[in-house]
Amino acid sequence: MKLHDVKLLGGIGLILGAFGGLIPNVGFLFGLAGIVLVFLAMSELSKMTKDQSIFKNYLIYFILGLAGTFSFIIIFIASLGVSALSGMMNYGQMMENMRSTETMLAIMKSILVAAIPTIVLFIIGAIYQKKAYESIAKHMGIQMFATAGLLYLIGAATAIILVGLVISFVADILAIVAFFSLPDELPTKPAEAAPELQK
Repeated sequence: MKLHDVKLLGGIGLILGAFGGLIPNVGFLFGLAGIVLVFLAMSELSKMTKDQSIFKNYLIYFILGLAGTFSFIIIFIASLGVSALSGMMNYGQMMENMRSTETMLAIMKSILVAAIPTIVLFIIGAIYQKKAYESIAKHMGIQMFATAGLLYLIGAATAIILVGLVISFVADILAIVAFFSLPDELPTKPAEAAPELQK
């Protein structure tokens, strides 16, 4: 596979991941396809640069992201169950009393309890994502990869106040542009555009 192909895989994959969910009914499939394409791009970049940390760090980021998502669902449901058992709310009446203060407080508490470990996992994952993008920036001389990685980390850290979602979206845009900015040929030596970056 040529670097030109990797450029297309990564760029198109990120576009599908960022915007695929907006497509009604089949958005999930587009998002899944985007994930696969980005993984292929990361794998090929690792092989071409002989830097396995690119794929390894991105894989760790992805696993931690999945763990964070599933932990939110499990903890949220468990927290609601504890609330029901403690008499704070009744599942049978929850839909009828959705507007009641007691019910809303219980739901908000469950969301907060579930969000804390989820955000922690997302932040740790974003650290590895940042490392992967920094490695690409080092090898390809495209500083925008490193900038996108930093914004992903800031976005994960501020996700709990929602502004992080906007920052992560900006990071997606920068990462897309960075992938499409890849050269068609691999540089003969690590570029010096980002010499301070580490793997």
